[in-house]
Amino acid sequence: GRNNTYNAEGAEIYGVDADITWQPTSTVRIFGGFGYTHARYKEFTQAVISYPYPLTPGFVIPPGQTCLGTNGNPFAQLGGNCLLIGDLSGAEMQNTPKFTASIGGNFDIPTSIGTFSIAGNYYYNDGFVGSPDGRVRQGAYNLVDASLTWKPNAGSIYVRLWGKNLTDD
Repeated sequence: GRNNTYNAEGAEIYGVDADITWQPTSTVRIFGGFGYTHARYKEFTQAVISYPYPLTPGFVIPPGQTCLGTNGNPFAQLGGNCLLIGDLSGAEMQNTPKFTASIGGNFDIPTSIGTFSIAGNYYYNDGFVGSPDGRVRQGAYNLVDASLTWKPNAGSIYVRLWGKNLTDD
């Protein structure tokens, strides 16, 4: 296989990102944030668009084009994709979620043997397209992470027990 890199002729991206941290006491910290991103291909007339095999009856390959990387009859193939050049102007940009949000906190517990810190974070992503033609899509998902840390009173070492993606989403 091989990878090809190509660029859209133009894109329009704007949005807002906000983050906040609040520390009501010396041992409690709460944080959160959200992001909204509008990201579209403004002009993308030479985009590679994939169609899965077998092609549906009535599918028409535009005049002057052939399915890239294929041999034989593209309507009879059992696997792979027919790749054609097309216009994706106005389509969502890949790997760019429209909305994300997170909230979390940290609680420190000072003791005679050191400080224990309990932390947790929740993250939401509303999903995104993974290819310019939008055929590959990552759906919305939630992540929950947590940790317990012990830092002795003397020294600069610490021990942490942590878990990522605890809800297996």
